[in-house]
Order: sequence, then structure tokens, then C-alpha cells
Amino acid sequence: EYWIKTYPENAENARNHELMMLKAVASSRGVIKYFEAGTVTIVSEDGHRHSHPAIKEEYLGGLNIKKYCADHFSETVSILELFVKLAQALEDIEDKAHVIHNDIKSENILMHNGNPIIIDFGISKEEDEETTELHRHFSDKYEAPEKRERGEVTIRSDIYSFGRVIAWCVSQNPNYFKDFPDSLKEIKEKCCQKEPAMRYASFKEVKESLSHLIDSYKKNEIEKAESKKRRKDNIHKILSLSGARNTDDKPSIIMNLRNLAIKYLPFVTTLLYAAGGLLILLTLYLVIWGPTPPKGYIPDLKQDITTVVNDIQKNR
Repeated sequence: EYWIKTYPENAENARNHELMMLKAVASSRGVIKYFEAGTVTIVSEDGHRHSHPAIKEEYLGGLNIKKYCADHFSETVSILELFVKLAQALEDIEDKAHVIHNDIKSENILMHNGNPIIIDFGISKEEDEETTELHRHFSDKYEAPEKRERGEVTIRSDIYSFGRVIAWCVSQNPNYFKDFPDSLKEIKEKCCQKEPAMRYASFKEVKESLSHLIDSYKKNEIEKAESKKRRKDNIHKILSLSGARNTDDKPSIIMNLRNLAIKYLPFVTTLLYAAGGLLILLTLYLVIWGPTPPKGYIPDLKQDITTVVNDIQKNR
């Protein structure tokens, strides 16, 4: 299967530029493959035939990385590994082909067999190539400020766009990172620093930071699972009492109570925490807004103490 990317009539230069970029990155991992370049004839509704420059490319389907992450939102490790693969692909483009993609956004990263594939090299440029008006086109949600304001196109402007892709994928909103490690937000923020010099210098650095994050996250998840298992084992030990003497005996009442305690302990613990929280709030309410003594009221402590002493002496 394949699809055909067409260009406006007489736009051979635009087609040839993208073809040159596709040839430059052909050996890189994670980029769309092309088959051939030529022209296609499109017949309009009024019967006129129009010849358009075109490139025949591999068919990938239409699922972009943002939609994929929305469908797999609970798979934290899988999404983090996806970002590593994307950083690896961009590292190959940068190091092997010396090409700046210049249009990194969710719509230009399609999913194929679980891997991100970068498409649309229409405004890409070689690192040492002079920036032209073609390269200055940008997408509002992803473009680096220096490109928007001054037309500067560098590897670091691609890194900025990569950070925006991370933000939109994990949250569908660039300012919200719920359910993901705080370190991922830190990586995104470093990618998206306003000053280019404050960002990562290369996609290799980005990839290494993401790989370290995954290792730390997996280690923490393993430790949490082991800790949970230890707590459960301790509960079993504490509540473990001699039950049935052989497999034919029916479970005793104590055994049933033990099993119920194990099953509902998390729920009971939650209730106790909630009750404690309510008690604290009630205490604060009584202290701050509770009933106050009548105006002018002054307790007669001396009289009260005298009464108590007299009562004690009488009871002797």
C-alpha cells in the first residue's frame, strides 16, 4: 500500500526540495520511506485535467502520536519509551543526515506498528543551508520563539517543538502533566526554554534524559510493588491464626474474620484517615468559629476551686 503526496500545479521546486530531504534522511530510522517522484493527473468536477508534481510514499495510516497517546494514556512506560524512539529518530536525522526537520508537531509523527514515523519534510533544511522564506513557515502550537520572532532555524528549535509534542501527548494540554513523573515535566521545560542556549544541545541529550527517567520510573514501580507485597505479607502474618486442622475442616469464624480483615483493610484504613481529617476540621472550626462566652463574662476560678475543695472535705 502507498499514498501519493501532491503539490500545487507548477510547484516542481517544492516537490524537488522535499525529495532531496527524503533522500538525505533515507538511511535514518523512524522516517517515512518514498518510492518515486513524478506527476499525477487530477480531473476536476468540470472535466478539466490538471497535472500536479507528486511523491509516492509508503502508506502509514492516519493515527498520529497525540491520538495514540490519548488511546493508551494509562500505559505510562509505553508512552515514555515512545518518546525515546522519537528522540532516537530525530538524533539520526541530526547526526547522520545533518538535517533539521523544522516542522515537528503531533500531526507529522504517525504511528506504524507501534513505532513513531516522522513525515513531511517539505520545509526541512540542511544544518549549513541558508534559511530562506520557505523555512520560516511555522505551526502556532509548536514553534520555537526565535523562529517565530527572528526566523532562526536550528537543531534547538526542533528540540523546542519536541518538548511541545511531549506536552500535548501526555496531557492533551501543554500545561498539565497529571499521572506522569515530575521528571518528564522537567525534561519538557528544559526543551521549551525561551532562550535556545538553555535547552538541550542535541537530541542525544534528550534521549539520554528520557532513558534515565524510564529506568528510575521502573525502579520506583518495582520498589512500590515490593513494599506493597511486604505489607500484605505482614498483615497475613499478624492475622494468621491456627485454622482448619485438615483440608476437610470448615473454616473457623476466626479464619473468616481474618480473611475479611485482609480484604477490607485498605477500605477501613481509608475511612480512619477520613474520620481523622474530619475531626481535625471540626476542631479547627470550633476553635476559630465556635461559640464564645457571653460578653463581659469573667470566670470566677477562685470560687470554683473553693467549691471543689469543700466537696472533697465533705466526702471524706
